[in-house]
Amino acid sequence: MIEILVKRGLPIAALMIGETYALTNFQELLPEPVQGSSILAVPKLYGLVALFNVVGSTFTLLSLASRVGKARKKYGVEYPKMYAEGDSEDAKAFNQVQRGHQHALETYPSFLALSLIGGLRHPIVTSLCGAVYMCSRLAWADGYAVSAETRYTKSRMAPHIWTCLIGVVYTAVSSSLGILNIL
Repeated sequence: MIEILVKRGLPIAALMIGETYALTNFQELLPEPVQGSSILAVPKLYGLVALFNVVGSTFTLLSLASRVGKARKKYGVEYPKMYAEGDSEDAKAFNQVQRGHQHALETYPSFLALSLIGGLRHPIVTSLCGAVYMCSRLAWADGYAVSAETRYTKSRMAPHIWTCLIGVVYTAVSSSLGILNIL
């Protein structure tokens, strides 16, 4: 686990440092922050977080849901069953499509909450994670639709789901420590 955090997290940490440097040294080039409250200022670039990490990722989930709907019709799996029963090729094929969508739903609440927090201090890195997350999520589901084993290997983008999740963890920790005046 530590190896994954370091391997996937170091590039994100480097981007966060670069973003902090750029926002500190080139503020005259950036729009003024919008005052959110007397405690917290929300940067205008936070709109990128809303656009990519909230709106864009919602459309990504809707796309995955529509794939499941099409697979239900194709393989004859009726509601309310979440998965097809049995070991037939059709049951396996449907379950692989469903699993790609279900996996996205399992990690989405954390991704969304961490994005909303991380974007307060690192809107550029957080929204970059959001854009890559959407592509990775679709690539993961494409691979899963083929087989559980190819969810990682069908596309080089698929494993970056984890890079993005770790990235928004890092940005959320940095934002939280910034709010607490620790960092």
